[in-house]
Amino acid sequence: MEDDLNTLIAILKSENQALEEDRLADVKVLLPQKEASAALVARTGTLMQSADASLQRSLDQLDDLASRNALLLKKKIDIQKNLIRLLADASFTEGPALYGRNGNRTEVKSGISLILNLEQ
Repeated sequence: MEDDLNTLIAILKSENQALEEDRLADVKVLLPQKEASAALVARTGTLMQSADASLQRSLDQLDDLASRNALLLKKKIDIQKNLIRLLADASFTEGPALYGRNGNRTEVKSGISLILNLEQ
């Protein structure tokens, strides 16, 4: 039981570190391990109600790590949502455009042409 708990703690530490360092591929790899380990810990949860002091410290650590994990995941999801919103807004704000023979883009706004050099 305590081994299962320590395994989940180690996985959460690794996942939190990966989230903090924007290593999302590593987070994806850890997900099935985390789910399996959490299921194992949940099945033995009723036994943990009479936990000794050492096990209680591990449970407290697990609770702290799980809270931090939820916060980091929410932050990453919010960043992704904002990025998608920014990209969607940018795609709707572009006006009609023409391309010149040099590859420069000419945006047509209110009868005025604006030349944007794409080589910058």
